[in-house]
Amino acid sequence: SVLIVCLILPAQCSYNKVLKFPNYVTKDDYVLFPVDFTQLKEDITVCSWVKKHYLVSGNDVWFSYAVSDLAYELFLSTQLQTLGTYIFNTAMFASTPVLQPYIWYHYCFTWSLASQTKDLYIDGEKVATGATPAGRTIGLTNGRLLLGQIQRLSTHTSFSYPFMGELYQLNVLKRKLVDGEIKEIYQRGRCTDFPSVLSDDLVLTWNDFLNAPRHGNVVDQDSDCRPVYWNILDGIKSTLDQLLNITSSMGTSIWTLKRTGS
Repeated sequence: SVLIVCLILPAQCSYNKVLKFPNYVTKDDYVLFPVDFTQLKEDITVCSWVKKHYLVSGNDVWFSYAVSDLAYELFLSTQLQTLGTYIFNTAMFASTPVLQPYIWYHYCFTWSLASQTKDLYIDGEKVATGATPAGRTIGLTNGRLLLGQIQRLSTHTSFSYPFMGELYQLNVLKRKLVDGEIKEIYQRGRCTDFPSVLSDDLVLTWNDFLNAPRHGNVVDQDSDCRPVYWNILDGIKSTLDQLLNITSSMGTSIWTLKRTGS
């Protein structure tokens, strides 16, 4: 069934893969690639399922966007005491909830120039909001996107803030989603596809991150998710198996009747 899905609907194979970062402090394990955020200059939404593996001190940065002439343009973390986000080198924190290890959480960050507002959501609920500088837009010069570490200016990563855990279904959109849209994504659950109604807003999809260059011991592994297509195919396979068994039984009965002359 898995092979059939991957051949007919290759995008569905991403349902069964998470990106796993090592459970030790290192500067050598990350995903890094250049990006063009022109479409995100005035609006952005970043959503992902996140599972951290340890309650450790530090920022535990899992998403970091930087440009060559600006520091801390955008990064998202799951640090111990407060959930921290930085945009335009200004911080926003949420003291609750504290993300517990080995539990999946849905994490979303949104911002728009029009509203001059940044918002943080955990499991569909807004947990922090703040203002951003008037007229400030996202920097574009030599933009780089880094997963699993933090980056400053045009320098390399800092090993002080590694992310130790897993990411799943990370998507970046060119629009600041509203509360109801964030809640819907969360309520659909971790193992369902991204809402098709939002497909036109996608700039980077989970497949883009799975196919991006990896460094060190960042690996993809089974997510324990099975999309509905697989369940349908399993049902078809089960039905075919039953039909084959019935056909085989009928063939055996006919052969037996012929041999006995009945």
